[in-house]
Amino acid sequence: MNQSELLIELQKCENLVFCSHDAGGAELLSSFIVANNLSGKFLVSGPATSVFQSKKLLSEKNQTTFLQVDTSIILSSTGTTDFEYSNMSDGLKNGVKVIALLDHWVNYTERFERQGKNIKTDAILVVDEYAFDIAEREFPKIEIVLINNDFLEGVKKEYSALDINDIKYDYVYMCESRHVNTNMEQSPDIDNFTGLTYFFDVLSSIGENNARILLRPHPSDLDKDYTEYVPKTFPLVKISSEENLLKTLKVSDIVVGCNSMALVIADAVGKTVFTAVEDPNKCYIPIKSIRLLSEMKN
Repeated sequence: MNQSELLIELQKCENLVFCSHDAGGAELLSSFIVANNLSGKFLVSGPATSVFQSKKLLSEKNQTTFLQVDTSIILSSTGTTDFEYSNMSDGLKNGVKVIALLDHWVNYTERFERQGKNIKTDAILVVDEYAFDIAEREFPKIEIVLINNDFLEGVKKEYSALDINDIKYDYVYMCESRHVNTNMEQSPDIDNFTGLTYFFDVLSSIGENNARILLRPHPSDLDKDYTEYVPKTFPLVKISSEENLLKTLKVSDIVVGCNSMALVIADAVGKTVFTAVEDPNKCYIPIKSIRLLSEMKN
């Protein structure tokens, strides 16, 4: 099955349910729905609710709080909570066709397992060739379908429309959440501040102590959480998450972070991007144009 065949099936389906909880998957799923003018019932919870609301997809008539008995197809994002897993599992038990959408490039099998029990969906959707290769290896008996990344396409259009030309920062460091355990960010073997310390060490080694730097905290963190990690030898550091991500990228020259999705977005809009993960084996972003921070020393 390719994307065209998938869309024909979804557009013809009279009892289609969209299921989502985690923000990353919700962005991909909602963008796919909008781009292809799909309609159905929405079974959403948690961070996904505001994502779907922002795209004006939710109404009193199309929202549901449980899986209805006449459901024909469930199209669900995946994540770390039980919400999506439970609804996909219930659908499979009741003979409903279940199609899962994967975001990021890690923890794929964990999304379909709870307490030692695994579920096998009818198909899995991915949005890039890196994910396609990983999914084919990890799920050899499930049909993997490569679809357009409508979320990133929308981001690129929004970025291009911004009328901002002045560079305010030589570097912006994209911090990852200290509290939220997402699929890719805050990996258990990488401390949130290890990359930040490494970032300052590299800049110091190449004489960039007077660079204009913005530390952009994750939305779930406070600016003051990062104050103690800024070396006194760097006088031009600002800590702020006030401006939205795309405006921040517009006014920044070089983008640095660890495994933040913000790096993927920065790369997509054409920024120069470095990962501050010192060990390449622990960098979970497979995009080749995102370079290792150690290359700055060369």
